[in-house]
Parts: sequence; C-alpha cells; structure tokens
Amino acid sequence: RLAQDPSPQTGYQQTSVWALRNQMARDSRDLLLLDVRPLEFSEQDAIEGAVRIPWPSIESGESLERVRALAGGKDVHVICQKGGWSAESSQFLVDRGIAVTDVKGGMDAWNEMQKASAFRSVVDFDPEAKRNTSEDPQSTHFFGIDKNSSIW
Repeated sequence: RLAQDPSPQTGYQQTSVWALRNQMARDSRDLLLLDVRPLEFSEQDAIEGAVRIPWPSIESGESLERVRALAGGKDVHVICQKGGWSAESSQFLVDRGIAVTDVKGGMDAWNEMQKASAFRSVVDFDPEAKRNTSEDPQSTHFFGIDKNSSIW
C-alpha cells in the first residue's frame, strides 16, 4: 500500500511480534512479511510465508522494484534479527512511497515469544484459577498450576 500520512519522525508504524502473530493467525492473505536479514541467517529460522530479501539489496536499489511489486495492496511488515535493519529498511521504503510496519525486536523477539507460547501450552495457565493469596489461603492453585500436581 502506498504511504498515506507518514509520521514526521519515522514515517512508518511499529508493531510487536505478538500483534504480528495475531494478525497472521486471523488472515495473512493481505500481509507481506519481508525478512531483510542476510539469507544465511534467515534460512535458519524464517517465519513461514516470509519473503526473504536482504536489506543491502533493497538499499542498493537492486531489489526495490521487486519489493514494490510484492507490496502492491498488501500490509507490509518488515523484520530482521533485532530491529535495526528493519527500522532502516522501513524508513527507506517509506521514503520511496511504500507504507510499511516495522516489527519491533525482530526475530529475537519472535523466538522469545515462541518459547513463551510453548511454555504456556505445556503448563496449564488457567486465568480463572484462584491464586494462593491471603484472601484464599486454602487455594490449591498458584498461577493456574495445581499445587497437588507432580511439578510441586
């Protein structure tokens, strides 16, 4: 999508990896995830469906028209390893009329989120479970974990 009203500071939006994952889970047909890390890094842990175009090839202009063609009508999100290259790429693309959203924290944040999600699926976090507090000293749950279970 073409940039409509870029911010005077950066010109692009930012989002968290959690918000990106939720958007991808809802409907990723209109989303373009652009991974700007070097190919040798992005092949190790690329997000399924991400388009891998290294930042130097975008900056040099070599891949700019490819990005422009892919971005047509899409909600473009840019990700790198930690956030630096994606921020530079985002500003570069916005300056050339392509609206993008920078993914804060990059793949490091994505991988941490994945670990946290995996942990949550192993441990039953029941938000309705009573906490062991002075208001309920007889509770057998602590943060959704049954204190009678084998992990205690």
